[in-house]
Amino acid sequence: MKVYVRRGETREEKEKNLEEAMLMFKRKVNRSGILLECRKREYYVKPGIKRRLKHENAMKELRKIMKKRGY
Repeated sequence: MKVYVRRGETREEKEKNLEEAMLMFKRKVNRSGILLECRKREYYVKPGIKRRLKHENAMKELRKIMKKRGY
C-alpha cells in the first residue's frame, strides 16, 4: 500500500506495503526541509545572536578549508 500526501489529502495505492510508503514519506519530508525548519523555529533567537552564530559558523568553515589546503 502506497500513501500519498498532498496538501492535506491522502491517497492510497495497494501495490506496495506500508513500510515502503513510510520510507518514501520520510524521505520526501527530509528533502523538503520541513523538519529542519521546525527545529529552527522551535524557539526565538535574537537577531544579534543569529549574526554571531552565522559568523562563527563561517569562521569554522574557513578554518576547515584552510586546514585542508595546508595553510
